[in-house]
Amino acid sequence: MRKIEQNIINSFRLAKTDIIKTQKNLIEVSRNQEKMIEMLDSLKAQMKDLNEAMKREKTKAAVAKTSVKRSMKRKAQVYVAAKEGPKFHVEACPFAQNIIPKHKVTFRSQVAAKNAGKKPCACIRG
Repeated sequence: MRKIEQNIINSFRLAKTDIIKTQKNLIEVSRNQEKMIEMLDSLKAQMKDLNEAMKREKTKAAVAKTSVKRSMKRKAQVYVAAKEGPKFHVEACPFAQNIIPKHKVTFRSQVAAKNAGKKPCACIRG
C-alpha cells in the first residue's frame, strides 16, 4: 500500500478509538447523572418530610400559645403589681409570681391598676 493509504487507515483507527472512548465516557456520565437524579429525588422527599414536620410543630406551638393566652385571660380577674413597680400583671404571669408577697398590690380591674399609675405587662397586652 502506498504511504497515503496507510496514513488514512491509521487516522481512521485513531478516530475509531477516540469515538469508542467518547462513547464510554458518555455512558459513565449518563450513569452518574442517573445517580444524581436519584439522590435529588431522595433529598426532595426528605425536604418535604421536614417541611411537613416543621408545619406540624409550628401548628402545635401556635395552639399551645393560644391555649396559654386563653387560660391566662380567663383567670385574669385579679391583677397584681409590685408597690414600687411600673407594671401590673395577671396572677399567672411569671413576673407576677416573682413579686414578694409583702410588696404585692392587687387590683380588681385594669382600670384600677391604670388609675394607680401602672402600665400593663405583655401578658395583658398579648
